[in-house]
Amino acid sequence: MSYESIYQNIMDLPVFDTHTHLETGWRQSTKGLYARNFFDICRYFWFQREQQAAGYYPAEVKDGENEVTPERAEELHEALRRIRNTYWTRTVMEAMENLYGIRPDSVDRILELSEAMGKNLSNREWGNQVCDKIGIRKTVMGPGGTPQGTVLDADVDLIADRIVRVPAYRFGKALKGFDEVDAHLKVDEFKEQIKAQVESYRASGYRAVRAAWPFLKDETGATQTDFSAEELKDKANLSQHLGHFLFRLLEEHGSCLQIFFGMGRSGAQNDTTHVSSMHGIFKMYPGLTFNLFCAAELSSLDMVQAARIYPNVYPGGLWWFTFRRSVYESNMQYRVEALPASRASFVASDARCIEWSYIKILLIKKVMARFFHNQIEEGWLDEDAALYTARHWLHDTAEQLYCPE
Repeated sequence: MSYESIYQNIMDLPVFDTHTHLETGWRQSTKGLYARNFFDICRYFWFQREQQAAGYYPAEVKDGENEVTPERAEELHEALRRIRNTYWTRTVMEAMENLYGIRPDSVDRILELSEAMGKNLSNREWGNQVCDKIGIRKTVMGPGGTPQGTVLDADVDLIADRIVRVPAYRFGKALKGFDEVDAHLKVDEFKEQIKAQVESYRASGYRAVRAAWPFLKDETGATQTDFSAEELKDKANLSQHLGHFLFRLLEEHGSCLQIFFGMGRSGAQNDTTHVSSMHGIFKMYPGLTFNLFCAAELSSLDMVQAARIYPNVYPGGLWWFTFRRSVYESNMQYRVEALPASRASFVASDARCIEWSYIKILLIKKVMARFFHNQIEEGWLDEDAALYTARHWLHDTAEQLYCPE
């Protein structure tokens, strides 16, 4: 099977994007579901980091100020020239050409593309058109928070059939106002709040929930459920006690729980004991499905090892510091040789606008096409097994987790 053939086959496969922030576009740089200009594309946090690494720190744009100027375009063009070797830069260029027919590789083309994107804001079907171009059938968003009547609110309505809502339960918010002196007196109150929240998820039809890991980083210590009133004065103990209460409720509802880990604002948290410390919880809650999202490369293999031991663990998307071709390739190798295709997913774009959904999925599909072509060429897989695996990784496993019949 030629590379061109498998590339086209994978490009045609459907996609289930398990993590985005598309619902927050109104308060992000784009102010809507669509990017307003090419500068919006380049302001995406992780792509911006690459530009900053090349010394590009543009002046802040004030409200009402027109940033699409020849001077600003020249500064941006120079920054992109300095990072023209990075895979994100090259994928952004290709994606803009695919979506708008303009490759922003000069000052004039940056301005031309920005003008075209501005005019395209009136295209109410753009969200669906972008999804169709890259195969997005479903995309996960938070439960909302968009101010009524905003452009984003109307845009999201137009792709409503594709949206799967996954709310985030935040222990920090639940414990706001925590008072060590009378914590033991508030435990029942906290539990009632948690129970009401979980019931609201169920009433809204939410199958999956995202939550921070509330337990100690110790496989044995994490399984402790009961604490004395004195011990509950420690916020870590209270968090763990309530965490077990939450997990039991979610297990009763047959929920899928998204767990994101390995990320710190200053860098990846490559704690090689991180996943192993979760094993006690995986074992303790067999009826709760764990979909793991990893930002630390050194924990990637540990996710696969956990999934081989516990049938309720599913390695998921690569996130923040692990969104790299090299890390994707190693993770694909870990998973293809050790797990059924139905036990892993890969797409978690973390996109803030629909164009970034396209950009990131384009990169994943390109890496996946090359990976499976090599697997076939080396005799490890045949065409049928390769495309079967690719389809599950891109769509079917996530559909099974988030939209079971």
